Amino acid sequence: DTLLLHAFGIVEVIIALWILWGKYLFYPAVAAFLMLVGIVVFNTSEFQVVFRDLSIAAMALYLAIRHYPMRSQTV
Repeated sequence: DTLLLHAFGIVEVIIALWILWGKYLFYPAVAAFLMLVGIVVFNTSEFQVVFRDLSIAAMALYLAIRHYPMRSQTV
C-alpha cells in the first residue's frame, strides 16, 4: 500500500513540475484533470473533503483546452 501511495505522489509531483515547466502543457493538464476527477469519483463518500479537487480539475481542463495542439494550416 505504501509503495503505491509513494508512486502516486511521485507521479503527482512530476505532473506538477511539468505544468510549471510550461512546455507541451496539453498532456500533463489532461493527466491532472483525469487524476483529479478520478479522485472525486472514487471518493464520493468523502465529497466534503475532495470537493476542492473539482475546482483544481476545472483549471486543469482549462489548461488542456487552451493548449490543445492545433495543426497549422498552410495554404
